[in-house]
Amino acid sequence: MFWTVLGEVLTPGLGAALSPMLIVAAIVLGSAPSGPRKVFTFSTGVFVVMAVIGMLVVLGADKAEVATVPSRSEGGHILGLIVGILLCGMAWLTYKNRPTNSEDSSSVKRLNSLDALPYPRIFVMGMVLGLVNVKNIPLEISVGTNVVQTGAGVPLSLIGMLVFSAMACSTLVTPGVIVLAAPEKSTRILGHARKVLIANNTAIMIVLYLMLGTNLISKSLGPLFA
Repeated sequence: MFWTVLGEVLTPGLGAALSPMLIVAAIVLGSAPSGPRKVFTFSTGVFVVMAVIGMLVVLGADKAEVATVPSRSEGGHILGLIVGILLCGMAWLTYKNRPTNSEDSSSVKRLNSLDALPYPRIFVMGMVLGLVNVKNIPLEISVGTNVVQTGAGVPLSLIGMLVFSAMACSTLVTPGVIVLAAPEKSTRILGHARKVLIANNTAIMIVLYLMLGTNLISKSLGPLFA
């Protein structure tokens, strides 16, 4: 059953990991004095909020008996369909509201000031940015419901959501690892990565929304109309 649960979280976990603005925030922190510690503090904040939400989704879905009651199982698939449609809608909204100059966007300017914050506030900002991420939370609700529907039980489902949360944060710790592994080259590497992510943020998010949305829609349509 564990491999079934793992199969449910791998693709969405990879999609959750590709959050350009969260990665840019980690790069800003990694480029600051004591960068790795700040990166790991920020990443821990994101992980904590995602893990808590994932656990709440699993416990709620289990209490609703989505794995055992047919009508409620169907409701779980309907939820996945709705989330998939919402993600596809977000692709359109992202394209429609794309900035003319990514470097001058208000979100980028706010992220550039993160490195001046003390560690407790960096941790809190990690939690806040993880919570308001418009992609990860709806995705986590759908994934948590799907994991419970496998019938693997609460303990394995909780482990699955912890794996999902860890995957979502894996790209956030990378800047800290780069600074520790290659301190002399880290400024150039992180600077280039920051420019690429900011310049291509809109395109990355549109592709991600469409991929994750259509994946959820296709996985929901079969059980609903079988």
